[in-house]
Amino acid sequence: KLIVILRPNGMDYKEFNKFKSDIASGNDDHSELAKKVNVNISLDEIMNSYKEPVYIDPNDILCTDSGCKVYLNGRFIYMDHAHLNVYGARELAKIYLKNHKNPLL
Repeated sequence: KLIVILRPNGMDYKEFNKFKSDIASGNDDHSELAKKVNVNISLDEIMNSYKEPVYIDPNDILCTDSGCKVYLNGRFIYMDHAHLNVYGARELAKIYLKNHKNPLL
């Protein structure tokens, strides 16, 4: 079983989707953001080669059209600019498991 957990992008969700769309269509300007999105597109290609891959994108929980959360329950959830701290990871996992089955079972 393949389980891929993407890293939170911590940026404007509309901007992220635009870059993802541009890169998919070949308009890659090799910016730092474009490189990050390219990794996600490559992961999509790898995952398609597995029968039942599980794709967990924390941005689905953290982001809306107006932006991405950096706090949950009044507590900061990042340990640096792009990595969740222990509290953030636990809270995200709780939210994920309320809406999805446990991918490890």
